[in-house]
Amino acid sequence: MTSLSVIKTKLTSKRHSFHSMSTLALEIVLFLFRTKDNDVECLLKREFLRVTIEHDLGSILNHQIQYANRIAESDSIIFEEICKLLSLLEEIEALKYLGFTCPKEEIASLKKNVQGLITKKKKLARSIAKTYINEWNQGLWWNVFLEVTY
Repeated sequence: MTSLSVIKTKLTSKRHSFHSMSTLALEIVLFLFRTKDNDVECLLKREFLRVTIEHDLGSILNHQIQYANRIAESDSIIFEEICKLLSLLEEIEALKYLGFTCPKEEIASLKKNVQGLITKKKKLARSIAKTYINEWNQGLWWNVFLEVTY
């Protein structure tokens, strides 16, 4: 489990990318889920936003949604890609929680594409989702759609 000091160290790193910041967003949200401290939440949200803007990553949510859509729209998808897709969906939810927004149409398109993929690969997707399920993500739309419970 990531600690506050590890999160602060990652935020002050000199190198950031869409991938590293998206992963960090999820780490922050999971940390906040455990700590439930409003002051720390405000501090981390503000600092995360500052760092993304400072490193020209303000479009991070749109970037991750486009990446997830590319995976979900793939004609031939393998186990690892479904794992990556489910991981991206968690990161997208974390970014939204941290205050990033995008047009509703983008989220609707993502949901449609993911649900289409899940319908085609339901057994595989469900078995993978069972390994990802936890208290934090159990109510998120793709786990509900897959009928996966914690």
